[in-house]
Amino acid sequence: MAIPGQLAVFRAARHATLGETSDLAQAQLDWRPAEDKWSAGEVLDHLPKVDATYRSEIAELIRRAEAGEPAVLSRSFKDIDVSIFHLPKSLLPLFEIPFTITSRLLPRAVGAWMASSRAIPIQNPENAAPRRGQPKTELRAALEASLQGFEALFAAHPGIDYTRLIHKHPLFGINDVTQMLEILIAHEGRHQAQIREVIASPGFPAAT
Repeated sequence: MAIPGQLAVFRAARHATLGETSDLAQAQLDWRPAEDKWSAGEVLDHLPKVDATYRSEIAELIRRAEAGEPAVLSRSFKDIDVSIFHLPKSLLPLFEIPFTITSRLLPRAVGAWMASSRAIPIQNPENAAPRRGQPKTELRAALEASLQGFEALFAAHPGIDYTRLIHKHPLFGINDVTQMLEILIAHEGRHQAQIREVIASPGFPAAT
């Protein structure tokens, strides 16, 4: 799917996230089902932080393409401190080669599935760690602004063949920019499911 189509899907996903949380009061957004679980508000705070990382990576690929440089970014666990299956992040450099080989041999759709599935425990990078207790208006404004940031980035560079801009991720493998957006859309769906789990949890506060 081309960038306009991917952006339309991403826009719909973001608006669905905003819609699912529009009626939640601040106390509901801040409530956690357990001390080691995220609140719905923390999920909302996390999403634009992940967006910002992807948008920065895409902007760098665009810069390289327009400068006539190889439009390829190869990232390691040192660059992106993400983890999976509760592996301690300090041990991830030891698994760099097997993870890299595996991620590049698996079908590309597996990466999007990993990003979307709540059955696959993924530890977020530190720069995407959510803050607790952020005001609802600020959370929603950040989500909207992040979406607009993507729209502005692509609108400013309409003539690029984004299928030729390549990103190599230590978990999600090799993807062009359109496929990076697929992963972001899958990631949005993962956290929409998480929000629904929080709302359905015993003890979730009633609206006041």
